[in-house]
Amino acid sequence: MNNISILLAEPRNVGDLYPFSILHCLWELRCGALRLFEKYGRYFPEASLHFAGRTGHVASFIARHYPQTGIAFPSAEILVILSGNILPDAEFVASLNVTESGDGFLLENKDEEIVGAILRGVSARSFTAELAAASGDVFFDDALQIAARYVSVRRKIPVRILRYMWDALENNGCAITADARIFGKTTPFRSDPASAVVGVNEASIFAADSAEIAPGVILDATDGPILISENVRIMANSVIIGPCAIGANSIIKIGAKIYGDTSFGEFCKIGGEIENSIVQAFSNKQHDGFLGHSYLGEWANLGADTNTSDLKNTYAPIVIRLEGRRVATDRIMLGLLCGDHTKSGINTMFTTGTVVGVSSSVVGADYAPSVIPSFSFGGQAEAPVYNIERALDVARVVMARRGKMLLVEEEVLLRKEYERVTAGD
Repeated sequence: MNNISILLAEPRNVGDLYPFSILHCLWELRCGALRLFEKYGRYFPEASLHFAGRTGHVASFIARHYPQTGIAFPSAEILVILSGNILPDAEFVASLNVTESGDGFLLENKDEEIVGAILRGVSARSFTAELAAASGDVFFDDALQIAARYVSVRRKIPVRILRYMWDALENNGCAITADARIFGKTTPFRSDPASAVVGVNEASIFAADSAEIAPGVILDATDGPILISENVRIMANSVIIGPCAIGANSIIKIGAKIYGDTSFGEFCKIGGEIENSIVQAFSNKQHDGFLGHSYLGEWANLGADTNTSDLKNTYAPIVIRLEGRRVATDRIMLGLLCGDHTKSGINTMFTTGTVVGVSSSVVGADYAPSVIPSFSFGGQAEAPVYNIERALDVARVVMARRGKMLLVEEEVLLRKEYERVTAGD
């Protein structure tokens, strides 16, 4: 399928996925074992991937993930245009039927909402020419307006869309199960009685050859698969219940208790008790404390005995605030939504449905507020704004510990968020 290009475009309402959207494009969301754009790479290994959205964010994404090659405009004879927050799986990919003949289709979900388009031949080339001529941000609805000039036939497809951060949590278990089919080659797992390593439902446990599993570990895949990537180290007496995905080079600390529907990215340090949570790459929650129904961005660190509440005493549905808007989640369980580079001190307590921006330092003896803006130095009400130069220096130090640099493109986005916060927007 090397004659296929896939264009992922951000929807205009990217703020609905705050705080992740502050520094990231939406296709960087992790749901299951992989980020969204990585899934397309697995399902369409010979296709070329292309991206459109907020220009600064796309530039940061490309600098971090495609630094050598960059991304050119699509040029294949078959062009698939998709909203960047679609959660792809095998059923969705099969329904695209990209090799079908004709000029193409507009793709719609069961609610008759257009979620993508397929263009072929002259239509694909004409679309690309218009896209190349566009200036500034190009969002998904902009791309659809162009595509609709070339095709009008509609076709329904089964699709799941991550409209808010908690949608990733809701779909994480089934996404891990779907990703197990494209996880890659692994050695079949076998329990080791000599070291008391126990696997339950071993056929659904997939571990890379380089993974190290210490004595006393229990891997229970009764309710879903457990995916263990390269160079993962699982320390003694940890209990992991599937569905669960552990990214490459991550460490599961001694005695960790990890419940189902949970994913960790690459280079994470994980400990304590965790349930139905997603932790992006390079973040740490390595000490005792509970993290439930939560999403952590990259380079976050939760201090010892940090705890999240994920259920109100009243069992009432949770309403949160996203950039000043009240949003009903229709969920009774939701913990912490945490942006990149944010840290919590020891014994920090996050209340139900807390939203924290980027580069904040959260400390205090009482519950933290349910809304903490970016660059909050202390996290409490009336906390001062973190000095931007100091925040950037800390980010550089933290990233250097993992062999990474704070790129110019990333710094631009951090400074833009700082300007927004200090302007009172």
